[in-house]
Amino acid sequence: MKKLFLLAFVAVFSFHSQAQKQTQDPNRGNFYVVKNTSKGTERINVNFVLQPAPFTDLLHVDLNTPNPMAMTVKIIDAAGTLYMAWTPTQVSSAYEHQFDIANLKPGKYKLEILGDANNKLHTVNFEKQNATTQQNSNSK
Repeated sequence: MKKLFLLAFVAVFSFHSQAQKQTQDPNRGNFYVVKNTSKGTERINVNFVLQPAPFTDLLHVDLNTPNPMAMTVKIIDAAGTLYMAWTPTQVSSAYEHQFDIANLKPGKYKLEILGDANNKLHTVNFEKQNATTQQNSNSK
């Protein structure tokens, strides 16, 4: 009986966990950066938002942290080809930048978020769509 209860609990927990992953918005979320500071080792939360989805002409990026930290944002393809990059002129805890992606070919891209010393902190996948394709799907 204990084995049956345990099996049922694991199955329900597993299903609930998978359902949560499927409903998450891939264009917003957070990640942690581990940094050595004067206070010791700290985990710094970084929140990100990519909008407006679907991505056709513009890609607006918001990054927020509780502590100011240097960041660079790059747009690359699956092969690692760099298309665009942005490095803010001042270190801050809130960054906002808009990329003009109208001339990128439709397809899958990666937004790489880099910290100081150009170490990769996080990667967010996104798909650039053709503006005419998006207009046709909105009219259905």
